[in-house]
Amino acid sequence: IKSSNLLLDSNMEAHLGDFGLAKQLHSNYDPLNDTESSTWFAGSYGYIAPEFAYSLKATEKSDVYSMGIVLMELVSGKMPTDRSFGMDMDMVRWTETHIKMQRSDREKLIDSQLKPLCPDEESAAFQVLELALQCTKTCPADRPTSRQVCDQLFHIYKNRTTGSARKGDHFIV
Repeated sequence: IKSSNLLLDSNMEAHLGDFGLAKQLHSNYDPLNDTESSTWFAGSYGYIAPEFAYSLKATEKSDVYSMGIVLMELVSGKMPTDRSFGMDMDMVRWTETHIKMQRSDREKLIDSQLKPLCPDEESAAFQVLELALQCTKTCPADRPTSRQVCDQLFHIYKNRTTGSARKGDHFIV
């Protein structure tokens, strides 16, 4: 899962593009005997879960990791390989570092194109980033399931006040 594979329709509903394409490209892929994980992979640097380096298996938890990266992209407006993170830091470490800081430094996490945000929108953006950090935990067992991520995103969306949505705008979640 990466941001370039997420497509929005005219109603701003998200759809996943290229889903299953990697499996279909594998010459030995048999859809009748498909399992929960794929051993063939065509991923993009920055979205790949750390465990893939030694397991070479894409699982639900590696998809959750990628979704966490996409959530960070949505809020920050930065690509996972943005040079502004520096040589010793990736998007996850950059987000972890800034989310612990004072309010003025934390605001660097939010894309300037999303501003100005009312307090409810800002709170929701930080909640999305906290969820993204859960999704990108180093240990796959510590990550939520895809269902838990969806439920939490819905909870964040539902709990913002009605006044936080500006006419013509769409909420991050």
